[in-house]
Amino acid sequence: KRAAAEDREADRLTARREALHRRRPHSGACERDVAEAKLDITDELLVAYVDDELDPAQRALVSGLAELTRALDPTRPVLGNDGWEMLSTDLVNVHDYASDPEVLRQRYGTRAAVSDSLAASQPAGRRLLLEGDGAHGRPVLLSEFGGVRIEDGAPGWGYTAVPDGAAFLARYQELLAVVDHATRAGALAGFCYTQLTDTFQERNGLLSMDRVPKADLAALARATRGEGGG
Repeated sequence: KRAAAEDREADRLTARREALHRRRPHSGACERDVAEAKLDITDELLVAYVDDELDPAQRALVSGLAELTRALDPTRPVLGNDGWEMLSTDLVNVHDYASDPEVLRQRYGTRAAVSDSLAASQPAGRRLLLEGDGAHGRPVLLSEFGGVRIEDGAPGWGYTAVPDGAAFLARYQELLAVVDHATRAGALAGFCYTQLTDTFQERNGLLSMDRVPKADLAALARATRGEGGG
């Protein structure tokens, strides 16, 4: 049994090396995400998120793969996990779908607020960090937020809903104003809104699946650039 387990581990390491070499020429892939299995590694222990934060085997596997990835490709940041329950990560990427802009302001509006949130906040009921309670010099990004859909009776879901396009634009402007201010103030290193377009099951895009804007495109662009509403 031990020999079989060692063979499986060797197979995983081989798969990791091959996946990294395949993607090395693609400069657009600016970061390596271990725990979300984006590099063709699938296993009962390596899942989309670190499901059991106290499972030492799972944590050791993620940390080991992160260190292997750094050794094989030292040119890009490595993420042991993205969103929450992070360990072995070079970027502290937070997912927070709070629908109230004031909640985001309280959590990420200043460097002190970010520090407090990393230590105590639990978006979606999950701890943000599994190792320590602070960024310790690592960039902090709000890598998923928003998730707003228009409640028009069509199938699909979002993290929160608004009644029409006007309310959609207003919510986007409010959310982006908070996050843009936090970024300009140095509290956040960057952000990524969820999401650009709808997918088959998710209807929280700025555009529909066939790329039709859900609000005035120029107004959306201004909000994205931090130029305010109107």
